[in-house]
Amino acid sequence: MVAVSKLVNRMSSRKATKADHDTPNRDRSRDEKASKEGKRRSSSKTFKSRRSSTSTTFSSGTGTPNERIIEKYAARVNAHKCSAKDLVKFYTSKDVLIKYDDLAPMTAMALQTEIVNLTKSFKDFKFSYGYIREVKPGLVLMEDLYVAGTHNGEPYKFEQFPAIAATGKRVELEERVWFTMEAPLQEERLKSKKERKSKKDRLGNTSKVSVGARTRTDTSIPVEVTETSIPVNENEQNIQDFIAKVNEHASVEELLQFYANDEVPICRNEMAPFTAMAKNSDIVILCKSFTNFKFSYDSVKEIKPGVVLVDELVVSGTHNGKPYTFGGFPPIQSTDKHVVLDPERVIFTMKNGKIIKEVVKTTSGNLTGAAQFYVAIGGRLETPCILDSQETSTIISSSLEESSTVRRLAAGQRNMEVLASQWLQNVAWLLPATMSCLLFIMALYQ
Repeated sequence: MVAVSKLVNRMSSRKATKADHDTPNRDRSRDEKASKEGKRRSSSKTFKSRRSSTSTTFSSGTGTPNERIIEKYAARVNAHKCSAKDLVKFYTSKDVLIKYDDLAPMTAMALQTEIVNLTKSFKDFKFSYGYIREVKPGLVLMEDLYVAGTHNGEPYKFEQFPAIAATGKRVELEERVWFTMEAPLQEERLKSKKERKSKKDRLGNTSKVSVGARTRTDTSIPVEVTETSIPVNENEQNIQDFIAKVNEHASVEELLQFYANDEVPICRNEMAPFTAMAKNSDIVILCKSFTNFKFSYDSVKEIKPGVVLVDELVVSGTHNGKPYTFGGFPPIQSTDKHVVLDPERVIFTMKNGKIIKEVVKTTSGNLTGAAQFYVAIGGRLETPCILDSQETSTIISSSLEESSTVRRLAAGQRNMEVLASQWLQNVAWLLPATMSCLLFIMALYQ
């Protein structure tokens, strides 16, 4: 089944009014144009005033395969019978990124989890829309998506914010949504590689775009298109699986299976490297203290054989679990603070499908990893005093002077010892002669 590979959502905060749909001339001209081109599917859609009705009817079984998939997805949401795992099956993976205008992206699993929570708190939560149309092969537009519901169910909680009991208020939002799909089914019918490449070129999907790379189409629709007909290679898949395991809060042993050995070096900026065992142990500790700890990223791409780049990796989590400590510093009790680290670029060097080296680069200049989480929740890292160059030179000069003085004193002491030895030798030689002279003089006087 063709699955959604990316969803780009444009949201406006205004409430919908009946006037928003009183555009018969626009709809008529659009229908006439589509009918001439032979691309408009027959439908029996009716879209009443949004405030008076939230229902949208359409003729099932018509339209392109991709359009029917999106219609089926909306119907599953409105049924309130599916879990997040059921809804995420419409996506190529649970880590597909969902982009809301200029906000930080979220994963498909995170979005579907929020939708399920909304259906529990807003009993009549529902998707309604003007139409669903495949505007170009592999790109489906859900126009005038109307999301509404009445807060009359369970208390609603969003991320780390306090839960709010039922208020009876009705909430109405309006959105436009673009779904980028897997390769259109008609492309799969092409037999030869040459025909398939020619077809993709005519569709505007350049063959140079790889999985996860971002490009902009030649249309006026502000959407990022991903070429998903190119299979993910083994190294890219292994890194994606590693990140998925991190987000599942796997054990250290499970995470280390992606490395060649426990001593694989991990390098962060210009800091001294540490081992894969140390890094993944820190991750497991973070998962226990930050209960929604996760990795989000923009793309995973093998930039050259054996080298995989994870671009715009963002690490985040809310400190609402066990007390967190780092590097022997005092533990900090739960603060409920939500921490989002600066984006990182991580380069994995692979061999035989295993990680043999990992380099983390940041452009912010801030601390990264476990240390930054500790500082963000109020921890203090007491570092040793670092002297400037002038102070260092003074200390070195003083040390050299002291060493010179010691050497001079030692040399003087050795000289005194030599003189004393020579004096004793002279005395020992003169003493017998002196005694002989004294005895001779005494004999004369006698």
